[in-house]
Amino acid sequence: MKIFNKKTIKVARTSWTAEMYSILRRNYLRKGNKELSDILSVSPTAISIQLSKLGLKRPGRIRKEKAKKRIETTDKIKAESKLRQKEKILSTRQQDLSKMRTLRIDHKTFVYLRPGQDPEKVKKQYHRTLSKNGYSKIEY
Repeated sequence: MKIFNKKTIKVARTSWTAEMYSILRRNYLRKGNKELSDILSVSPTAISIQLSKLGLKRPGRIRKEKAKKRIETTDKIKAESKLRQKEKILSTRQQDLSKMRTLRIDHKTFVYLRPGQDPEKVKKQYHRTLSKNGYSKIEY
């Protein structure tokens, strides 16, 4: 209901009665907000606010929420499968050490030798790279 003054336009707030709530509860599934607003003499926005306050949802919105949850779960499943694929790739990248021999450089350091590699040459190369860079990295 709109009340007009000469200076300003004021909109009077409607107090919701028990009868208005019962009409809303009975008809919210069959009629849209515009139709309900005409019946109850309030704005369509007021109808949607009262529906949300009462926790009343139309089936279309429920379907949208279920679809949203379904999308979230599929995204989660996709992310998990990507992680599994990465783990699988990383596990296949690891070298097969069963054919390699170990060479002890000092009391803490072991180096793997490929078949046919000279142990003394690898040891010298290890010490050379260690003294240059301050860290141990063997390039083959």
